[in-house]
Amino acid sequence: MTNKKGLSMGSTVRLTKIIRDKILRELLDRAFSSEEKQIEKDRELLAAMVYDDLYPAAVKKAMSKLPSDFFDVEVALRINFGGQTSLLKMGKNPVAVRHIKLEYGSAAMSYVAGSPRAMQFVDIENKGRALHENRNKAQKSARAVLESCSTLKQLLQVWPEVAPFVQKYLEAPAACVALTAPIAELNVQLGLNTKKK
Repeated sequence: MTNKKGLSMGSTVRLTKIIRDKILRELLDRAFSSEEKQIEKDRELLAAMVYDDLYPAAVKKAMSKLPSDFFDVEVALRINFGGQTSLLKMGKNPVAVRHIKLEYGSAAMSYVAGSPRAMQFVDIENKGRALHENRNKAQKSARAVLESCSTLKQLLQVWPEVAPFVQKYLEAPAACVALTAPIAELNVQLGLNTKKK
């Protein structure tokens, strides 16, 4: 017997914790990864703008004339936006900064509340917070459904829309649960006596 997706419904492959977790991760990544990546890009763009505020073009030009080891190199900058301090990652490329000995919690630069940069930061943070809440809500609901089923057959009956995420476990279920060490080797590792009395 097959379902509308053309998958075998007769399979009694157990829905193990490992399979549940993998299906859940794939579902969440499909639903939220593009938005998460966009928020990360927005934060990196903001970080680049902040760096330009810290070191305008004229300053960067003067910096370029100094020895490269004259500056510290950082992958992130601690910035204060209207009283809220955040560590902004500078993307894939570290940036040169003047050596500043900052006290714990202090920032390399501060923006007053309501300034364009502070408002941009708040907007990105709000989007990130909303996305995190939506992902957590979806995760709890999806996990509840996954944990209510003990086999892939049951899961497909309850939630047929997840068929594309289940197919590989129906086709090669042994690969999902196969032991990684032969039994004889495992017995040796665990010190189990395999000699007959």
